[in-house]
Amino acid sequence: MKRSLVFFFLVVLLTACSSPFAPVIVAPVDVPLIASPDELPIQVRTELQAKKIGWLGSPVVIATNEVIGWPAAHPAPDSVVSLRFSSDGRYYVYISQPLVIDKSDLPMIGDDTVGVIDFETGSNTVLLSRANAFPDADLFYSATFAPDAQTIIFVVYWENSADLVRVNIETRQIQRLNVDKNITNFGYPDISVKGQIVVICEKVTNNQPISELCLLDENGKFVRYLTDEGYPWPGYGRFTPDGEWVVYESRYKLYKVRVDGSERQEIAPCALGGPLLVTENYVVTECLISQEPTCQAVFVGNLDGREFWRLGYLEPLCMEAK
Repeated sequence: MKRSLVFFFLVVLLTACSSPFAPVIVAPVDVPLIASPDELPIQVRTELQAKKIGWLGSPVVIATNEVIGWPAAHPAPDSVVSLRFSSDGRYYVYISQPLVIDKSDLPMIGDDTVGVIDFETGSNTVLLSRANAFPDADLFYSATFAPDAQTIIFVVYWENSADLVRVNIETRQIQRLNVDKNITNFGYPDISVKGQIVVICEKVTNNQPISELCLLDENGKFVRYLTDEGYPWPGYGRFTPDGEWVVYESRYKLYKVRVDGSERQEIAPCALGGPLLVTENYVVTECLISQEPTCQAVFVGNLDGREFWRLGYLEPLCMEAK
């Protein structure tokens, strides 16, 4: 799994001297450390059962620390730049961007492809490629599943615009949503059980373009802004399983907000980018645990903000010092 893009933005945020970004937050030192999956509360283990995250280059079942090998049909891990697991952990949608060498011996991004891995059968189903489906586009990014794992959406970039595209996995039917807000910051869409979509989009405040979280209907049309952060780089959001809340990151902390825009609440003291998983009662996220060297680890917390644990049995991910 490709983590270099994440680290690139970490470096930018950590080293920018006159940056508009908020001060970096490192996880509090008094967060309880879970040394073994057996130490997790029973309800946490139950809700995380069979759910996977990508960590240190491999899929890991969080509740058991079981590392799962990539199927033989998986594309080269270094080419995968955008991915998500289905809610049941069986499927994994990816965007592959292999590097090719042009006539001037410079590396360039090859043809983007979108595919789905089935961990139960080991199959890799390539759904579409940029060259065939959108030959005039520049880039694919941020693929994700609908809750039923029958549909995916992802962001397509052209030179001066971006849009969300929906694909039915079984029929391969492709639909541009023609989103009526500018998609920013790679979009990172998520789909609720009700069909609504949350995505990072543009908002103009005091004649300055910033980014907020937008709620869209099932057809990709703007419903409302869910945040009013006034911040250039908010993290992405994920719906709770009932579709009533969105959990998101801003200024290195996690928050939740109702889909009607009300009851915003801080639920975790640290975060990077956004939540890795959201279950009925818990959220899994990443936090920085040190800045020199730059290292991050996996944490789990209640959606009500009452408890927060570091999963010490998952090895930290650290950036190599130059």
